[in-house]
Amino acid sequence: MLERFHSRIPIPEKDVPTLMSKVAQDYDIGVYQSHRIVPVGYEDYNAVLETDKNKYFVKVFALFRNPANINRYVATMERVLEAGVSYPQLLESATGHMSTVAVNGKTVKLCLMEYIDGKTLYELGIQPTQAERAFLIQQAALINGIDYKPPHAPDSWAIDRFLPEYEIKRKAVEPRDQQDIDPVVDDFKKLKVEQLPHAFVHGDIRSTNIMKVKNGKLFIIDFGVSNWYPRIQELAVLLCDLMFDAESPEKFKEMYEWAVTEYQKYIKLTLDELQALPVYARAAHAINVIGPSWERSQGNTEGENNSWLDLGRKGLELSKQLVI
Repeated sequence: MLERFHSRIPIPEKDVPTLMSKVAQDYDIGVYQSHRIVPVGYEDYNAVLETDKNKYFVKVFALFRNPANINRYVATMERVLEAGVSYPQLLESATGHMSTVAVNGKTVKLCLMEYIDGKTLYELGIQPTQAERAFLIQQAALINGIDYKPPHAPDSWAIDRFLPEYEIKRKAVEPRDQQDIDPVVDDFKKLKVEQLPHAFVHGDIRSTNIMKVKNGKLFIIDFGVSNWYPRIQELAVLLCDLMFDAESPEKFKEMYEWAVTEYQKYIKLTLDELQALPVYARAAHAINVIGPSWERSQGNTEGENNSWLDLGRKGLELSKQLVI
């Protein structure tokens, strides 16, 4: 299973201990002892590095990321921390928050963060409490209030890619799912997306990107697909996972209405946003079917992929309640 994580960087598995030793030296964090891969997510090579002093989180940027993309990623984390978002602190090497490390002629770029001693809500297999949901909505509003428009980072799972991705991957989607997605396509095409208020959006606040530490504190992680999007895109993603309990279908609409009200304690949504949000929420559920269906057609049948597919199907069914 771990082979696909090692394939993300040009350094072979046998040389990763050397890489981690150099990271420890560059950031002056002690002597390398061990490391382990963090096997969640679709993109970078993430690992927990342990030295004789402490544990740290290492993000080694994947092969697909060019220098501009990496600089964007680090700059985004810096802006997020400046705004006071609950996010792990970045550590500095002699060259700043980002470091370039070479092993046997192969070079990678990476950054180092404080280690959060906990697990994601996905790993824990738990739903957030209502108080935690309120905190996450407050954090989402704080993120959306950051005055920052980064260069666009492509994200095939983003709601702004809903229509083109469905067209590309439709053949991988089962007919029963197409029947639920096609009406969402029709409604989404009617939206005037460019006229909706835009903001800085994390774009992926879901269970795999929420860390819960032993004292109960929550951290929002992985701003790799944050972009300048319609503001309601943030809330729509929250509504398709963290604000959605697939085991309590009778509470679906109640949770939706609560989340919208809670968000507006911090940012007042326009009438256009309130009208478009149900379609965006349904599109978010649809993407949780389209992406995993495509991944499955490519041979990815791992647990995380199947979880999103199941969640998306349930969400599509229940989100019919939002059709006016």
